[in-house]
Amino acid sequence: MKCKIVSLTKGNGKSFLPHGQLINDQGWVSHDGEEIVRNVGLVVRDLLEKANVSEQDVSAIGISNQRETTIAWDRETGKPVDHAIVWQCARAKEITASMDADFAARVKERTGIPLSPYFPAAKAAWILRSHPLARELAEEGKLCIGTVDVWLVFKLTGGKVFRTDYSNASRTQLFNLHTLRWA
Repeated sequence: MKCKIVSLTKGNGKSFLPHGQLINDQGWVSHDGEEIVRNVGLVVRDLLEKANVSEQDVSAIGISNQRETTIAWDRETGKPVDHAIVWQCARAKEITASMDADFAARVKERTGIPLSPYFPAAKAAWILRSHPLARELAEEGKLCIGTVDVWLVFKLTGGKVFRTDYSNASRTQLFNLHTLRWA
């Protein structure tokens, strides 16, 4: 996997840097969220240098990401609860399998996608069930859970911004496509 940043306005600068894919003996697939942030910083600096652009000249950035990879972190410290759960990881399959058909139908009707451990809602449930720290932070109102774009926006803004766009939100199974609001 590579993080890709491209400048279309000044030169044709490109910078790539891979990050590790962590697979345990159970087949769970994870990414180190802190490594992703470090790598993004490195490729941004490299791109700015290649394009001969100063930080002050940057007016906007765009983030492209795997929209189902999910990470949880402490809102106050910015530290991840654990590694990000990658889109292809099915560790939350028991959660989705335990839901009844009526619930699954309501999820599909609201979100347009079938109930599956592939999507962030099940991954977030798994995090809350499996990590005591995540539950504690949630009870204290200090837990953030989001996809990689949300994580990067949070980190790049120094913890000031926690948000996503409709296209990423629509892949979480937590966003109602009819009302364009969180379900």
